[in-house]
Amino acid sequence: MAARLQFHARIDPGDRNRLWYRFYARHRRRIYGLCLWMLADTETAIRLAQSVFIRCLRLVRNGLSPRELEAQLDRCVVARLRARTMDASRLRRLPAEAAGQACLLDEALPQTRLLAALQSLPPEPRLLLLLHDWQGYASEKVADLMGMETVRCRQSIFQARLRLRAQLLHN
Repeated sequence: MAARLQFHARIDPGDRNRLWYRFYARHRRRIYGLCLWMLADTETAIRLAQSVFIRCLRLVRNGLSPRELEAQLDRCVVARLRARTMDASRLRRLPAEAAGQACLLDEALPQTRLLAALQSLPPEPRLLLLLHDWQGYASEKVADLMGMETVRCRQSIFQARLRLRAQLLHN
């Protein structure tokens, strides 16, 4: 707590705003892309990403350091995506024109095939793959974000890759 207060006391409000905008600019595309891949709806993805950043802005005002804020951003987006995707009826197919907006696709595969295969996965394996393979998080970090043991997380990522591979070969 003392480190938080020291960090907060060292910067004036103008610097805090500049730090916030730099933080937002650095993470906005990644957070929006993750929301879009999981929710398959551009408007819902925008609203969810905005709510995540608003939550983080409140934390900046409470004095979190940039490192703590990045960790909280990841926890917040994963928690909100998990809560949102628990209701599978909300999930829809991602429209083709929105696929290019996510900026996460591998160019080696046609976008529609990869997109269809990824959307066919259940929400939890899809989120694991997106966090680990597309976002580049280590399996220990993904396990921490998802609230599971590291070994189970690695197994689930492996199984999700097998499912994705099977879907790609099937189509």
